Amino acid sequence: MIATKSIKRGLAVLVLALALFAGYEFLFPSSLTYSKEDETRKRLRAIEMILENYKEDYGSYPSSNAGLAVLRQENTDDRYFPTASYMKDSWDTKIHYELHDLAGDLYEYELYSYGSNRQDDHGRGDDIICCR
Repeated sequence: MIATKSIKRGLAVLVLALALFAGYEFLFPSSLTYSKEDETRKRLRAIEMILENYKEDYGSYPSSNAGLAVLRQENTDDRYFPTASYMKDSWDTKIHYELHDLAGDLYEYELYSYGSNRQDDHGRGDDIICCR
């Protein structure tokens, strides 16, 4: 008899906890999933790795004129972009890439998303800057 009450009480607590969790997830759906910012950071890190692979294969980063599109044109194996959508952020905006010639054979690139406002704030504001 006592065991039955404990089981019923335990089930009631479990059902209540599940109901609260479901209600919380309904009110705050992004709380348990990646945000668009997190997904964009993840994509930028992946693009950075792809750029490093490209440099290893071709001896330099893609030019600013060629941009990230060259990674798709040179797609001879799985090391580069599988789809064109990978070159966009979570807001379906083109990812900014620009190569800078520092001196001689030294190059550095800018890689960032325009963020939720979808405007180029030149790496400031809500822009999401890559890992470098």
